[in-house]
Amino acid sequence: MSHLREVDSDIALCITFVRTINRTLGFDKQTLTTPSTFGVLRGYVTVFIYSPVLLFRFLGVIRNHDFSNQHQIVDIRDDPAWLRSFVLDHSRQE
Repeated sequence: MSHLREVDSDIALCITFVRTINRTLGFDKQTLTTPSTFGVLRGYVTVFIYSPVLLFRFLGVIRNHDFSNQHQIVDIRDDPAWLRSFVLDHSRQE
């Protein structure tokens, strides 16, 4: 099974949003331990800077269900199991 999948650009945006939140909370792909103090502070700063744009676009995707025909290649190796299964299910439906 390939770790690269072609998905809607809107789905790719949602994946980017989830990955950004995971990174800002101090979680990385190697560990799911409690984030350090520095990780939490870095997370707050990053969320304040980056999340408004991502959040509004993410909510727009959810609200409008505007799944266009544009596609992007997504690497699913570093994603949690539920996100990986979501991407795989979506790619099977096409």
